[in-house]
Amino acid sequence: MFNAIFIIWRECFEAVLIVGILFTYLKRQSDFEHSRKFLWSGVAAGAALSGILAWGIQHAETELQGKALDSFQIALLFIAAVLMTQMCVWMKRHSRTIKSELEKGLSDALSTKHLIGVAFLAMLAVSREGAEIVIFLFGMGVESPNSLLGAGLAGLFLTFLTAFAFYRGLKIFNPKIFFRVTTVFLFLTASNLILMATRKLIQADFLPPLRDGVWDSSFMLDERSSFGQVASAITGYQANPPLMLVLVGTVYWVVSLWFFFREPNGSPVPASPRTATPV
Repeated sequence: MFNAIFIIWRECFEAVLIVGILFTYLKRQSDFEHSRKFLWSGVAAGAALSGILAWGIQHAETELQGKALDSFQIALLFIAAVLMTQMCVWMKRHSRTIKSELEKGLSDALSTKHLIGVAFLAMLAVSREGAEIVIFLFGMGVESPNSLLGAGLAGLFLTFLTAFAFYRGLKIFNPKIFFRVTTVFLFLTASNLILMATRKLIQADFLPPLRDGVWDSSFMLDERSSFGQVASAITGYQANPPLMLVLVGTVYWVVSLWFFFREPNGSPVPASPRTATPV
């Protein structure tokens, strides 16, 4: 439940942030009244695409059974983990240039009078964040309508508060700290998804455990305790893990952190510190 609230909060805020950059730029243009219609059309189209994806996944889960359903759910877990990791890496590399990149795309669209490009940029931003939310929720197996509705409302409420604080320039909200903290949590969540998928593969005899119980840390933190259950739900912690789980988790962290800290080619274009999204 907590994971779902957090993911919805982070993803929705990113979508609001990008749409806000697009809206602010268009507002400074002479054709704002006309171009903003394309902006909101793109937002609506992005939300619709996310809804279609959710319907498609729900339909597939309804039709599939047995091993086919297990394989589909395992694939969703891996896809969700990859999307989260890729998003963290992408935000780190583009946080200082995202404003200039979006404004350049809008400038090109407005200069050529192809306002469909405005709609496309908005649609891409909203549909990408929406797709990540949908795949994550289905991958985690959030099946209770009440839990899903509660997580959605809580995530949207936190998004509203965060966006209000950000655009009002309130000092109580530091976007740099927000994105750093949420990035750490997203890496932990992605690692948890990888471990969940690996456990399912071991249970289905697709992967060997190699060795049961590499260590036993239950004397420090028992996963059956209240705090242990919370730690397990968020990070995938297991007091007595098999060797395969340890190896897969280690490979994930080594590879993902290598991509995250690797310096990309080229120098970033500085952007306004108030509108950039530092990670």
